[in-house]
Amino acid sequence: MFLKDFRGYLQADAYVAYDSFFTDPERGLVEVACWAHTRREALENDSARVGAVLAFVAKLYAVEQVARQAGVVGEPLRRQAAVPLLAELHAYLLRIREEVLPN
Repeated sequence: MFLKDFRGYLQADAYVAYDSFFTDPERGLVEVACWAHTRREALENDSARVGAVLAFVAKLYAVEQVARQAGVVGEPLRRQAAVPLLAELHAYLLRIREEVLPN
C-alpha cells in the first residue's frame, strides 16, 4: 500500500473503503473532506442551516479564484482572506452544533 508510511491530513471522499484509514489514532491520519462534499452533505442533511454554510463556502471559492489568478503571490492572499472566513465558519458551526444531528 503506497500510503502505509504516510502521516498527516488525507483528503478522501465518502467511499467506505477509506474509513479504515482513520479509525486507529495511532495510524496518524486525519481525514479531511473537500468543499464539494461539504456542500452536498449540508444540502442533503440540514437544509434549514445550509444557507449560511453555502455563503461561507462561496466566499472561500471567491478567495481561491483570486489567489489562483495571482499565481505564486496568491498564497499570502489565501491566508489573509481565507483564515478569517474559516474562523467565522468554525464559530458558526460551534454555535449550531447542539441543534444538528451528529453526522
